[in-house]
This record gives sequence, structure tokens and C-alpha cells, in this order.
Amino acid sequence: MEQVTEIDSKSLAQARFAQGFPAPKGKMYYPVNVPKTVSLKKGIVDGIKQTCHYMLKIPLPMFGVKGIRFLAKRLAKYPEKVGGRKAALYLGNVIRMQEEIGTGGAGFRFIYAAFLREAAQVLEKPELKTLAGELTKIGDSWRNFAFEAGRVCKARSANGTSYQQLADLLMGIANEEEIFFKKLAQVKL
Repeated sequence: MEQVTEIDSKSLAQARFAQGFPAPKGKMYYPVNVPKTVSLKKGIVDGIKQTCHYMLKIPLPMFGVKGIRFLAKRLAKYPEKVGGRKAALYLGNVIRMQEEIGTGGAGFRFIYAAFLREAAQVLEKPELKTLAGELTKIGDSWRNFAFEAGRVCKARSANGTSYQQLADLLMGIANEEEIFFKKLAQVKL
């Protein structure tokens, strides 16, 4: 809100004790002191380390680089496993998740590359700017995947792209990302 707003106690209680994750459990937070200057360096470094961890080290197969490979393996089997119509629907859902809903894919890579360019200035680490360029190229690979997948999904693939070829594109992206995030993790921050 841009100005102080009054609400009735029932609405306040409903907001403070909302259900779902993460439930506020009645807690209310507000700043008690706002510093005149803020150093973003620690937050940037922690964020980069956390992202590298999420992309490379989560032991479950459905997250990070492993998750991209997991999807690629499943994608290759869609037509035999669920049939042509359902395979197209599943593929359409993958594209929607990647491009429209924003859970990953090209859009996130471009945003993260912009973050790395800004982080390069704040941390005075020019190698982050170089890595940002690499991540932008990976974002382009994601967009190419979405474009080809869209053509397959709509049965308009001029070059006869198959689900296996799409899976191969995803495996290539996973390899690019693994190399990228290992390089990023090696940067001395």
C-alpha cells in the first residue's frame, strides 16, 4: 500500500492467520530501523552461492541440472508412453511452464544474466560480466528449444524434429548449464 490503510479486525485476523505455505502464523513484521546505506555485497555473494548449489548439488533428480536431464529423458519417451495427442499436450505444458509461467528456462536465464552484470560492478569482478554473456547464450538455447518444441507440439515442424531431438537439445542445455554453473561456483567472491 502507498498509504496507511485501516481494515476491520476480522480481515486483519484472516490475513495474519492465512493458511498455506508459508503460513504467517499470526506474525507481523515491520522495519524498526532503516540504515542510510546498505551493502549488497554479502547478499549478492550468498545468492550466487545458493544458486550454484541449487543447480549443481541438490541430490534429488528433479532439480537443477539433474532436473533438466530428468525432463529430457522423460520427454524422449512421451510418444511411446502416452501416445501422440497426450505427448503434444505434455510438451505444450513444458513450454508453458518454461516460457509463460516463469518457473525456469530462457526468461530466468536472461534475468539472472542481467543480475550477474550488475553484480560484476558491485563486486568489482569482471569475470561475472563474461559469465553473464555465456548465460545469455544459454537463454538463447532455451528459447530455441521452446521454438522447436512449439513447432513439434503444433505438428508444424518443417525439418521433422522428433521428441528425441528435443530431448537431445535439452541434454545439450543441461551440459551447457553444468559447465556454466561450475565456472560461476569457481569465481572467487
